[in-house]
Amino acid sequence: MQRAGATTMAEAEEASRQLSMEGVASQITCPLFLVTGDDDSIVPPDSTARIAKEASGPTQFLVVPRGGHNANNRRHCYDSLTADWMAEQLKAAPA
Repeated sequence: MQRAGATTMAEAEEASRQLSMEGVASQITCPLFLVTGDDDSIVPPDSTARIAKEASGPTQFLVVPRGGHNANNRRHCYDSLTADWMAEQLKAAPA
């Protein structure tokens, strides 16, 4: 709430509805690993899919079944994938 300058949850929710990556995601050139839950009520999976599609860099997009926001309730479904992805990115990084 504080980051949004909100003093109530209703104000914070309204501020969050105004957030958008539209016109910005295409400027992302670094590799992205995007994880969302198919039950995410804060950032719907289609919003995350749009970022994956619009980003200019390489992306990997994962929708976790029965996952909530960021699929944090189902981390076991993607923790090893995240670690493997990060290891691959670090291996490919220039020295």
